[in-house]
Amino acid sequence: MNKIDLIARLQDFIESEARSCSMDPGCITPEYVYRMWGGAVPFDEIVEAFRVHGSQDSQARMSDQRSSARLTGVESATSRHSSNKFDSAHDSIADFMVHD
Repeated sequence: MNKIDLIARLQDFIESEARSCSMDPGCITPEYVYRMWGGAVPFDEIVEAFRVHGSQDSQARMSDQRSSARLTGVESATSRHSSNKFDSAHDSIADFMVHD
């Protein structure tokens, strides 16, 4: 089995386990996968697939965090802009009331 197929099979297995039971994803170890697959895939290949899968997950989480940070930055800028509009309108009303 080539590396890409093994990583895809591992991903499918992890997703299937997550859907079918309440097992903590941290409990899905190379040893568990090896036993569940009946030893059909060499253990060292499973360990390597976990390493690759884990680094892909880390990259995805980092990307999600960067996207979230960008969104938060946009929301902050928008709320500051909205707040400035309110402050300007409030000041204008206050000026009007003082001069009236």
